[in-house]
Amino acid sequence: MIATEDEVTPKIKSGIQYILENNKKDDWTTSYRKGQGMVDSLYIHYHSYRYIFSLIALSHYQKSFRMNASLLYKMNRYIN
Repeated sequence: MIATEDEVTPKIKSGIQYILENNKKDDWTTSYRKGQGMVDSLYIHYHSYRYIFSLIALSHYQKSFRMNASLLYKMNRYIN
């Protein structure tokens, strides 16, 4: 969505807020396997997937739109 819009939309803002508010969530959605596999025999789990996707999305947001200071502060806290 970020790549197709010229300015921040409510849906983009909502997605960024979700990433910032749920980055430390630890439940089945973060531990469930992601990636390729063969049913009931082999699964690949990308342990850093949740961090990489979030950082890429935040990076695209930062590059595409001017950010206000409070959101930049939250992003810095997320990364550090």
